[in-house]
Amino acid sequence: MPHSPSCRIYLLSTLLTLLFCSAPPPPKHPLKTLIEYTVLWTDSSVTAFKQCSRPAPSFHKLYTPTHVQIDTMLFDLKKNRETIEANLSLKLEQYQYQAIGFNGDLIYLNCFASSQYRGIPDWRATPVVECNGGDFYWGIVYDIKKRTFGQFFKNSGK
Repeated sequence: MPHSPSCRIYLLSTLLTLLFCSAPPPPKHPLKTLIEYTVLWTDSSVTAFKQCSRPAPSFHKLYTPTHVQIDTMLFDLKKNRETIEANLSLKLEQYQYQAIGFNGDLIYLNCFASSQYRGIPDWRATPVVECNGGDFYWGIVYDIKKRTFGQFFKNSGK
């Protein structure tokens, strides 16, 4: 039985709406799926600011970064890959990352090479502090408002 013209128009308009008006999928950040990271939010996070082989930023208040802030930071990390990797002996994907929000609009990334770290079993809850270790251990500050990285410091020694 053939469809009426009004039925065909309805079907066609429904199909066009589904094809052209549906929301696009959220942007994917390839680096987010390639790296291991955690957001530290416990009181023990202050330990990450007490590095023994490199300077760490000063802080007066800690906070938990949002998922959007972390996603944006990882996107910007990827954009700055060349500059950051020029100071390291490994690729960004070969490190693990601890993100700690501080001073309202900054994130401190405490980073360490997966292959070198053999200390605290639960790095997702406990800050990693390693003396020496060279560029297998490093830290960098991300400014959420400016979307820039700064205060990059590697550990001393190897």
